Amino acid sequence: MKTIGVILFFLFAFVGQASATVVINEIAWMGTAVSPSNEWIELTNTGNGTVDLTGWTLSLEGKKDILLSGSIAGGGYYLIERTDDTTVPNIPADLVSSFGTGIPNTGAVLSLKDAQGVVVDRVDGSNAWNIGGSIAGDNATKETAQRGANGWYTSAPTPRALNGGAQNSIPSNSSSKTDNPTSPASSSLSASFPVDPQIFADAGTSARTISAGATVTFLGRVFGLKKEPIENARISWSFGDGGMADGTSVSHVFYYPGDYIVVMEASSGYYSASDRIAVHVVTPVLSLRAGGDEARSFVTLENGGSDEVDLSLWQIESAGKVFILPQHTIIGARKTLTLPSEITGIISPKESIVSLRFPNGTRAETNQYSAPPTPPQKMNVETTPKPQISAVVPRTVLSDRENASQEATAIGAFDGTVPSLEKTNTERLWPWYVGAAFLALFAIIGTRFAREQKNDEKQGLTADDFEIKEEKDPF
Repeated sequence: MKTIGVILFFLFAFVGQASATVVINEIAWMGTAVSPSNEWIELTNTGNGTVDLTGWTLSLEGKKDILLSGSIAGGGYYLIERTDDTTVPNIPADLVSSFGTGIPNTGAVLSLKDAQGVVVDRVDGSNAWNIGGSIAGDNATKETAQRGANGWYTSAPTPRALNGGAQNSIPSNSSSKTDNPTSPASSSLSASFPVDPQIFADAGTSARTISAGATVTFLGRVFGLKKEPIENARISWSFGDGGMADGTSVSHVFYYPGDYIVVMEASSGYYSASDRIAVHVVTPVLSLRAGGDEARSFVTLENGGSDEVDLSLWQIESAGKVFILPQHTIIGARKTLTLPSEITGIISPKESIVSLRFPNGTRAETNQYSAPPTPPQKMNVETTPKPQISAVVPRTVLSDRENASQEATAIGAFDGTVPSLEKTNTERLWPWYVGAAFLALFAIIGTRFAREQKNDEKQGLTADDFEIKEEKDPF
């Protein structure tokens, strides 16, 4: 029974090693001719199936652990660039990392671990990149360290492509002189695997800035082994905010500002590929005003934010007429956009009610102002539109008290306060209160003065002012 257990143990160990098909393939530890900080590392999948790299780690031992994500197709590549996606020009990265303080020219040890923490590949370049007895990579020519059938060697950079030189086939883990002999993946396959051809996925512009609450469209393309378009490829999208969709052209709404990574995955038969887009979602700060007269008028939009806003397919509405802004209508940061009635067909004289709507028809609440000379007050656009059915609200005749209240509210809207009706009435009556106070004070002073004068008159009388008369006895 123990013998069977030992056999099963080694059997599962062998299967686990044989399934570990992802290895470190190329190391640009010296950077590029543009900058020594433009370092990058490439992984490759020597197997046939796609490997999910979620939870995997690439470690610069003792310096930096880089957490991987996404997946790598069979025969495909996974490019990790330092700092930003311009490290390798015109080739998109699968992951951007700071690499800590960078890859030392004096040497480093790289280890690749799967989601369970098992080391599946390890490259020891601690001795000034003297890998397997020879220097792999050249700091002067910027040639990279590349994995070959007989070990590591130095050749011209080949990001996302078959390694160059005479040893351009990918070896198994056991054939590399740089692998850790104690690693579970260091003694599996003995044969070399050529890199399979691959298809290419294109998700469009590598970076986009869009508005929160607006509908954005993504268009994906897939190219075959000879760079010919593949029309029937299966395309799936992950938008980075939890949303997903399938199809060549898909639409999505980002409801909250932030930075998202949109990943496009494509497959056609045996082959698969992926591409990604960095999406920056901003809150638009827009103001809207109308001006002119019945003969000639205009609508002006002002962007008060620090990011440009793509207004493609947004809608301007006034008096039941809708004008749809064409594709690639962009308003720059802190710029204005004026739409004349000759183009929009919308008659919007001064004080007209004009509304701005997202491409899906949801209203974007903006503050409306009359035409110049005064510039429009900026107000944030409501960036979380709720699906709703627009309704026409009948105009109501208000009482004098309600009109006064609305007037006070409108006045307060320009200085950030909303005065109440009681406060407005109090401000109007204060002269009367002051006058009444003065009258009361004057009455008190007059009364006091009269009393003092009367007392003075009493105190001024003497004995000479009185006459004593004697009555005679008639008898």
